[in-house]
Amino acid sequence: MLMASPADRLAPARAAFDELQYEQVLAVLPPAAEWQGFTRAEVAQALSLRALALASVKRDAEALLTFKQLLSLEPSYVLPEQFGPRVRTMFLEAKDAAARAGVVALTEEKGALVMGSAGFGIVEEVSVSWRADGAAGNVAVAPAPRIEPPWPSVGRVEAWGALLGPGKSVLATWGSAEKPFLFGVVTQSPRPVTEPAARPLRALGVAGLVTGAVGLVGLGLGAIFLVDSNRPVQVLATAMRDATNRVTSPTQREAFELDAAAQRSYQLGGVLLGVGAVAAAAGVTLFVLDRVLVVPHPGGVGVLVPFDALFAPAVQGVP
Repeated sequence: MLMASPADRLAPARAAFDELQYEQVLAVLPPAAEWQGFTRAEVAQALSLRALALASVKRDAEALLTFKQLLSLEPSYVLPEQFGPRVRTMFLEAKDAAARAGVVALTEEKGALVMGSAGFGIVEEVSVSWRADGAAGNVAVAPAPRIEPPWPSVGRVEAWGALLGPGKSVLATWGSAEKPFLFGVVTQSPRPVTEPAARPLRALGVAGLVTGAVGLVGLGLGAIFLVDSNRPVQVLATAMRDATNRVTSPTQREAFELDAAAQRSYQLGGVLLGVGAVAAAAGVTLFVLDRVLVVPHPGGVGVLVPFDALFAPAVQGVP
């Protein structure tokens, strides 16, 4: 005789819950030992029905534990709105405990299997299977935060596993027989492009540094002269005036001389800024040209600019 599907086995409990018959929910809900064939989602559904029914009949200790197990499987589960403050407080306590314990999951870390959480006892065993050298193996071990690999340590190994709950229900999987994880397989990395180490400066690079330094000096002096060309405005702002607001100091002759000096500073500053900018750009160009190398690369050549041993912008694949 074929066993009814998990959905059919849960249907009477769902119907009783919809009718608010909470004692009936607990009576018709399949016992945990009979959850064979249940998926993670179906186990979560069974736990939610049990937790809400237990809370409704004030079996609080059992309800709290069941809420913790539920939230370890489904952290996003939302409590139905019809439940009041007492049940909501219990639910929030369980949610906090489950968040600190972690989600029920199985992963691999440095060759060992790592469990995220045992789900407050909902995980009953860890099943690990593998294939190696034409042979197959399977072990069932007790839940533990870290499980050393039971498969051979040498050769090519295909491995997968699962966290099993009540009635051998599957709560989490790690790979599968069709898509196992591979161990002991060394993949060959592509041969890296040979890149020369940074070279000492040649004459072109030295010239670039000198020209760049001259450019920076020119830019600095140009900025100073441009600031100086604004001196007449500053002097006029602090000029001495008589009772009729006429400027008495500086004199007209001094003012003309000051204006002429400002014009010379402005012109000289502009020239120095222009020359400095051109020299700085030329210095950068000379320095980069000194660094440029052409190196072999698959499909053509690569243009490499090794400024130092660790930083080398490159354009690769030039035909």
